[in-house]
Amino acid sequence: MDRKHRIEMSKSEISFAETFIHSITEWNFATDHAMERMEEKGVAKLDVINTLKYGEVVEVNSYGRVVLRLILKGKGACIVVAGLRDRALVTTWFNKAVDNHKTLRVSDYGWKVNTTEYLRSIQ
Repeated sequence: MDRKHRIEMSKSEISFAETFIHSITEWNFATDHAMERMEEKGVAKLDVINTLKYGEVVEVNSYGRVVLRLILKGKGACIVVAGLRDRALVTTWFNKAVDNHKTLRVSDYGWKVNTTEYLRSIQ
């Protein structure tokens, strides 16, 4: 799987990705793994919905998935992985609101694709 991190995206790529994802109104929450993770990690459906609607794009990958992050008051940052082809929630969890990415492995990224063109191709 190829991945492109937010820090590698241009402002216009980020803007397009977030506008596109935030505009999707129908998401499939009925995947077993996603439901188990929501229960296990204490992530409410509303947390996920708000992250999909208002979150920052953190990553776009070649599986047609995106990672979004939204800081929720009193809860930390809600992280959501969503599949764009099937509009399905893949997984979710919370992390610290002040995550300075010290553990980010930049070597896992580096996908040389224009994410705007890529996302347009899988709309």
